[in-house]
Amino acid sequence: MASKTGISMFLLLAAVVTASASLETQGESAVVRETNIREPASDMLNVEETVKKMEEIRLVGGTSDSEGRVEVSYSGEWGTVCDDLWDTNDASVVCRSLGFDGALEAVKYPGFGPGTGTIFLDNVECIGNEASLAECPIFEPRPWNCDHSEDAGVRCLVLEREVRLVGGTSDSEGRVEVSYTGEWGTVCDDFWDTTDASVVCRSLGFNGALEAVSSGPFGPGTGTIVLDDVECIGNEARLVECPHIGLGVHDCDHSQDAGVRCVEDGDVRLVGGTSYSEGRVEVSYSGEWGTVCDDFWDTTDASVVCRSLGFNGALEAVSSGPFGPGTGTIVLDDVKCIGNEASLVECPHIGLGVHDCDHSQDAGVRCVEDGDVRLVGGTSDSEGRVEVWYHGAWGTVCDDFWTINNANVVCRSLGYDGALEAVKYPGFGEGTGTILDDVNCSGEESSLFECPPQMPERYCWHWEDAGVRCVEDAIE
Repeated sequence: MASKTGISMFLLLAAVVTASASLETQGESAVVRETNIREPASDMLNVEETVKKMEEIRLVGGTSDSEGRVEVSYSGEWGTVCDDLWDTNDASVVCRSLGFDGALEAVKYPGFGPGTGTIFLDNVECIGNEASLAECPIFEPRPWNCDHSEDAGVRCLVLEREVRLVGGTSDSEGRVEVSYTGEWGTVCDDFWDTTDASVVCRSLGFNGALEAVSSGPFGPGTGTIVLDDVECIGNEARLVECPHIGLGVHDCDHSQDAGVRCVEDGDVRLVGGTSYSEGRVEVSYSGEWGTVCDDFWDTTDASVVCRSLGFNGALEAVSSGPFGPGTGTIVLDDVKCIGNEASLVECPHIGLGVHDCDHSQDAGVRCVEDGDVRLVGGTSDSEGRVEVWYHGAWGTVCDDFWTINNANVVCRSLGYDGALEAVKYPGFGEGTGTILDDVNCSGEESSLFECPPQMPERYCWHWEDAGVRCVEDAIE
């Protein structure tokens, strides 16, 4: 009979062997679990590859072609998208990729019914500016926790005629109304300004906005207040592209319906000059013609006026009413154009009809007419004495401060690539008429008359007439 000591030693040895085997088994199991944790990384690559190779997208099961279950095509198979994390950012990307203006709604369970086939995407989280669903982040390697009861859908924004103006005295003004879910609604005037109004007006074919109108002067609208807290940047093509707090989301009533007064064709005219290219600046406002005060009036403001009338720029910003006093409202005061505005009313000012002037201060302009620069006296078309059309006659330019920058502006305005040389005395002979002096271009101007000082002087003689030699097309 074995001793108790021997039995105990045997049992102890068996226990050690068993524990060791158990640890080895656990070790193998831990490796397997670690491998299982790493496997989705390769699956993630498969999903990314799937996303990259998505061929088409379609809407299925809706009552119109603007709504339905979102289905994507991959390798000839149509599948669906799980609605986990599905929101209007995702829906907007889908809708815009299909040619709609955006999304009315991101549709989740029960949606438009279950699809079939593979659920290709889950946990889609678009930022909203992507061109297609394939560009959106996908934060789960496989839609393991979805079934087709969770298929995502969308309702897209359909705007046959997006915006109209109602209640004004002409077709260029009125309450702004927006088409939404088949009906016309309005826009709240919170944060409503001329930038927003200009987007509306340009979308309707006008040049810009005279005024952003608040507090419902065109009467209250009806129906949904579609937009609130609109804050356009100014380069949007449509009002619905501007930032806002959500379609149909607002804290307003119809007493706050926003409106606009748009710039009509011929909103600026010149009066009292000796030709059509000069005169007192008059602006159409509320159906009548008014004037502009000359406070802060300069060639930048004048150039905006002249270009809006089809001229190349301004010869002169005229102050103190030399074209005679106008009548009616002084529409603009303290105008401070940047220079890239399409119309004068888009320039910063203190408010339509707000001023501290009288008509003795009516501003005017002298605009650059067609054919304002020519070259005379050279041996070819690309060189010669610079002559400018000023006040109905050809004059010349003094060669004081005449540099290659000035010559480049002249040559480019005549269609050449630039200047070979800025020619000074004795140049190409003497011209006649008025002499422009101290022209000092930066080189970026599109016309000689955009360069300072753009004014006639008496400190030059025609033997100082400036000239240019331009780079011809054949010269590289």
